[in-house]
Amino acid sequence: MPTSFQSSAAQSPERQNKALADEWLQTAIDYKVEWEQELQRREALGITDLPDPIPHPDQVIIDMNTGMARVQGPMTKEDLAQLEHWTKCRDDWAEEVSALTEHLSSEPDEGIRKIVQADLKHARKMLETIEMALEKIGY
Repeated sequence: MPTSFQSSAAQSPERQNKALADEWLQTAIDYKVEWEQELQRREALGITDLPDPIPHPDQVIIDMNTGMARVQGPMTKEDLAQLEHWTKCRDDWAEEVSALTEHLSSEPDEGIRKIVQADLKHARKMLETIEMALEKIGY
């Protein structure tokens, strides 16, 4: 049978985790509210030359039902640069798929058509892979 000391020791990490979760939730709420107010202030004053915060308050997701907060988007300038890079790659591959599809529809030479079909298959796979990765992080 556990002693009262054992019971309180077992609860201590749980209490610590709850306190950390509560602190994170409050920090996320404060961040979101303060930046939303700042962005509204900038808009009202016509201030357009300042960068948006990272993370953007729209990307701070607060779930009041669970008491959980998370950031769905880049957290640093480096994260943002990576996201922009992969978004551009996705757009480039989408353009490649479109161009190859158009080329294929008008190419009469069967040998060249086979090459274009192989290129199109590769481009579609690259596009699908990048889209799946972006979707996993919410984009």
